[in-house]
Amino acid sequence: MRVCYQVTAFPTLSETFVLNQITGLLDRGADVHIVARRAGQSQHHPDVDRYRLLERCTTWPAVPASKPTRLRNLPRLLAGLDADRRRRLLNTIRPRFGTRGLGLELAHAARPFLLQPQPFDAVHCHFAPNGVVAAMLRHAGVLHNAAVAVTFHDYGLTTYLDKWGPRVYQHLFQHADRIFAITHQCRDRLIQLGAPERLVTVHRMGVDLARFPPRTGPVLNPDPHAPLRLFSVGRLVEKKGHTVALEALARLRDEHHVDARYVVAGDGPLRQDLEAAARRLRLEDRVQLLGAVPQNRVADELEACDAFLCPSVTAADGDAEGLPVAIMEAMARRVPVIATDHAAIPELVRHDDTGLLVPERDPHALAAAVARLRAEPDLAERLAHAGREAVHQSFNLASLNDALLEELRELAAARAKP
Repeated sequence: MRVCYQVTAFPTLSETFVLNQITGLLDRGADVHIVARRAGQSQHHPDVDRYRLLERCTTWPAVPASKPTRLRNLPRLLAGLDADRRRRLLNTIRPRFGTRGLGLELAHAARPFLLQPQPFDAVHCHFAPNGVVAAMLRHAGVLHNAAVAVTFHDYGLTTYLDKWGPRVYQHLFQHADRIFAITHQCRDRLIQLGAPERLVTVHRMGVDLARFPPRTGPVLNPDPHAPLRLFSVGRLVEKKGHTVALEALARLRDEHHVDARYVVAGDGPLRQDLEAAARRLRLEDRVQLLGAVPQNRVADELEACDAFLCPSVTAADGDAEGLPVAIMEAMARRVPVIATDHAAIPELVRHDDTGLLVPERDPHALAAAVARLRAEPDLAERLAHAGREAVHQSFNLASLNDALLEELRELAAARAKP
């Protein structure tokens, strides 16, 4: 079975959930290729090299900024295509596709598909903007008879939706064969927006339990004089709530008299702001920003930490989380999780059962939750055990990839019927 993954950039360190699906389908015998809007980072996960994924990846031709330049470049997009494939590419330049069509964005997106030696059986898109493009390419006849599946993440229901409005999904809802929602909250919102209920199913992002085995020994460092080691994973952007975590760390020191160290894996535009906040709060010796790191480094940090923090918030521009895979990875390692009652996080982190939940933007509550773990090691053990069991039951990547490939096969077979 030939499967195309249409993504924004490849490779991207922060999108291990996409990488894990691609390698999982390859392991199961699928012939997987990748079409990306642009090239990704030079630093990448070892699996990119292990599976030689860059050889399986094609990027769009660069879309010139000005429309006149795009028009002058149109012959280059048509070069090397036979008459039928030229017709399909030109069919994307239609008023029904709005600015994406008349602005030649779709024509650039079409070329990697039209250069394929044989068509795909299924095209799986991660993130709503890529799904919108794929649905339009389907409508234009570019994808031949490939089944189109789209996985929605939080961005498609927050920032992107606020920018373009609900009509942006008109083609997607009409021409996709399956819409995967990563949470029940996401599924309900898609149906509210007009997605046909029969098309929308919940397919979780998961964690490779073999790469994240449960830790042995005590969950918390038994030395009462050792500082607590707290860990977070996430891009340094507002919705990840790292600023709130720094404020909680200061309150943990000043109000609860608990010594702690905070390690953050991830990079982003707020790095300098966070470094300044750490200095302002006199936390320079307690905070370590690792930058972007590969998945094996995340596993090492989870081995060493006492608790995982996920202090997510709704950003000023409306951007919000879905259900972060980093929480699943921490739970798989038998690390107690403290998170905010935000978006779909409570679908996995159930307060006083599989973790602790605190309100958004409340450093006092976050500090109190950490102090409670320190004071109640039995609680930490119970939460860590329940978290591991919850991930094993519902977020096992191996089982999810089995189900995904079977779903794509069924969609492709339905498409192939006369």
